[in-house]
Amino acid sequence: MVQGLPASFFAIGLPALLREAGAGLDLVSLAYLMWAPWALKWLWGPLLDQDATLFSALFGRIAYLPAIMAGSFLLLIAFPPSSFAWPIFVIGIACSFVGATLQMVLGRWIVAIEPDERGRARLNAMQVAGMITGAMIGGTLVVLLSDLLSWAWAVVSIVVLILLSGLPFLLTQQERIGVPGQAGIDGRKEASSPPGAARSFFLRSGVTLLMALMFMSDIATGVDVLLTAFLVDTGYSAVRATFLLNTLALAITVPVTFLTGQVLQYVSTEKVLGALLIVKAAIFVTLGIGGFSGPALSAGLAVAAVVAASAVAIAYWQIYMRFSSPDHAATDIGFMTSIRVVFLMIGGIGAGQVSGALGYAGIFTIAAALATMAAAFAFLQLRDKGLVAVP
Repeated sequence: MVQGLPASFFAIGLPALLREAGAGLDLVSLAYLMWAPWALKWLWGPLLDQDATLFSALFGRIAYLPAIMAGSFLLLIAFPPSSFAWPIFVIGIACSFVGATLQMVLGRWIVAIEPDERGRARLNAMQVAGMITGAMIGGTLVVLLSDLLSWAWAVVSIVVLILLSGLPFLLTQQERIGVPGQAGIDGRKEASSPPGAARSFFLRSGVTLLMALMFMSDIATGVDVLLTAFLVDTGYSAVRATFLLNTLALAITVPVTFLTGQVLQYVSTEKVLGALLIVKAAIFVTLGIGGFSGPALSAGLAVAAVVAASAVAIAYWQIYMRFSSPDHAATDIGFMTSIRVVFLMIGGIGAGQVSGALGYAGIFTIAAALATMAAAFAFLQLRDKGLVAVP
C-alpha cells in the first residue's frame, strides 16, 4: 500500500487535476516523467546490497521507507495543482524513487526469509495485492477530498494512510530476520559498482532467455495503455472508462492475485505464465475483431486485460526471486524490474504511435501475436526444466 497510495495519485489523479486547472496536454503528459526512477533503479540497487553504508542504512530498511515516503508526499501540501506543476513533478519523482527502492528492498527480504518457491508465491501475491489496494484508494481519495474539503486535507489523509501501512514492519521489526547474504571478514559485503553488477547479472545463465520472454510479453502488455481511450471511443464517458479500468478492475485484481499465488504453489511458473499470456492473446484477438460486439463486451474484455496483466506480474515476481542471489537480491531484482518498465514503456509509446495508422484492430492483433509468441516461449522453457538461473 505504501507504493500504491501515492503512485495512483501521480498516475491518475494528478493529470485530471492539472487538466481541470487548465493545463495543456503537453504539460499533463509530462507527468510520465515521474516513472523514470522505476526504469533507472538498477543504478542504486547495488548500493542497497552493501552493508554498513549510510545509503543502505537509510534506504535499505523496509521499516524506514514508509516514513520517507510520507515525508516526501507531505511536501505537496504547499503546492496545489491549480497553482503549481513543476514542484509537484519533482516531488513525484522523489516519491517514485522511494517506491522503486521499496520494491527492491521488499523483494530482497522475501528472497532472504523464504527459500521455498511456494512461500514466495504467497508473499508476492500479498505485496501485489497491497499495492493494488493502495492504488484503488490513493488517486480517488486525493481528488475527492481536495474537492470536498481542501488540498491540505487531501494530502494529509494520504500521509496518514502511508504511515499506517508501514506500522507492521515498524512495530514488529520482522525484517531483522531477513538480512540478506553473508558478511565478509570485516562484517561488510563487497561493494559492487552498477556496471560491474550489470555485467555479472547479464552473464548469468538463462538471462538471455528471460530477456527475450520479457520483451515479447511486455511489448504486448504495453498496449493496455490504449484501453481507456478505446472505451471512450466505444461510447463510454471518460469518468466511466476510468472507473472501469481503475476502481473496478483493481478491485477484481485483488482476489485474482491471491488466487494466482495459490496456483503458483502447485503449478510451475512457466505453465502459469504461458496460460496467462494465452488469455491475454485471446482478449486482444477478441478486441481486434469484436468491433461489432457492443460497448458492454468491450468493457468486460478491457477489464479482463488489466486483471490478466496483474496476474502476469505475479508470475514474473516468481521468476525474479529465482534469478536473485541472496547476496545481492536488490541488485538483481532492480535490473529485472527496470528492464520490464523499459519494455512496457516501449510497448505503450509504440502502440500510441502506430495505432493512428493501423487502428485499434491492427494494434490489438499485433499485441495478440506477441502475447502468443511469448506464451509459446514460456512453454518451451519447460523442456529445459524452466528458466533456471545459476547463482
